[in-house]
Amino acid sequence: MTREQFLTELEKNLSSLNKEDRENTIQFYKEYFEDAGSENEQNVIEELGSPEKLAEEISAFHKAPYTGGKAQICKTVDGVAEEMQLELTSTNVDISESDGDFIEYKTENISEEDIAVRMENGKLYIEERPLFSLHKRAFTEFFKNISFNKVYDETVKRRLEIYVPKKLCLEKAELNIKLGSVKIKNVNFRRIEGYIACGSLQVLNVPCRKIIFNASAGAVMLSSLNPEDIKVQSSAGSISLKNVKAEKISASTGAGSILFKDVFSEQIYANSGAGSISSYNLKTNKGKFSTGAGKINFEDTDLKNGIISTGAGSIEFCGSLEERAEFRSSLGKIELNLTDGLDNYFMKVYSRTSFTLNGQTVEIPDDLKCIGNQDSENRINVYTNFGKIKITTK
Repeated sequence: MTREQFLTELEKNLSSLNKEDRENTIQFYKEYFEDAGSENEQNVIEELGSPEKLAEEISAFHKAPYTGGKAQICKTVDGVAEEMQLELTSTNVDISESDGDFIEYKTENISEEDIAVRMENGKLYIEERPLFSLHKRAFTEFFKNISFNKVYDETVKRRLEIYVPKKLCLEKAELNIKLGSVKIKNVNFRRIEGYIACGSLQVLNVPCRKIIFNASAGAVMLSSLNPEDIKVQSSAGSISLKNVKAEKISASTGAGSILFKDVFSEQIYANSGAGSISSYNLKTNKGKFSTGAGKINFEDTDLKNGIISTGAGSIEFCGSLEERAEFRSSLGKIELNLTDGLDNYFMKVYSRTSFTLNGQTVEIPDDLKCIGNQDSENRINVYTNFGKIKITTK
């Protein structure tokens, strides 16, 4: 059976629905197939099952009266988990510590039929049924009038709370969320990884070694952490790291901002396509920071062996520089406020126009001007094509 045959058969068996409900339902499944991709067409058909049976369930959902309320489930998980994996479609998640002896979970506005919890080989799985097979309550809310706002409003109401004993340390938490936000606080996970298609991730005071996460359309917020490695991405959301100490940090966004506050790392890589990068009290021994069009603003920063570049944005740096540093801007201004005297640096300034040094205008012959102490170990290069350069030293 092909996708077209499946949809034709499904629509034929939905004759009991009114025209609007039938069209909305068929449109949803068309988009579901498109999202899965042509290479997964047969997998989707197998997952959905018989179109006749699916149509029967959908018709029954629409006919049955909604008797919902704030459905709640509160249960204890039997067995000892070493890992946790969440596969959720449209739920907000809160994972926190407890004084108990076993993992517990509580749901709100999620029918028991819509969530499956199992322990397998020391791994705890919590899975939410896909949107196309949600129970009556969820199906009615989602597909009676399909729109993003409708889906979002319903997701805000759906909640999963997981309580992990203080004494329990899990090797890994894998979080795969399509729509919803996740907050993890004071829980012993050694590794956190996964993705959120639409929603945010918060990790606070978690003694993990590694965080690898991707948020397609949402923010990533990390606070009070001391991991070895952090690698986070967001296509259209912001990334913030506060009170973080790590060996390596990699943060990249397509259109969002990146913030470092009270951060120390041996090595940092940060890139934002159309957003800004900011830091307050940042220290790193090797850093590369770049934006396409966004502003770069560093305050109270100690940078060793760093490269800071932007295409159309500006650069403002306040702090100290050690060993090697490079600043590049094609169109925007570059402003350096350094905490040490000029004798502590040897600088090469590349520009087509004059620049300002400690309040004085300096002309640049042949697009290059060398200033400072030639014997200094701290070497700084500043490049711009059309932007202004202003350098202030102690």
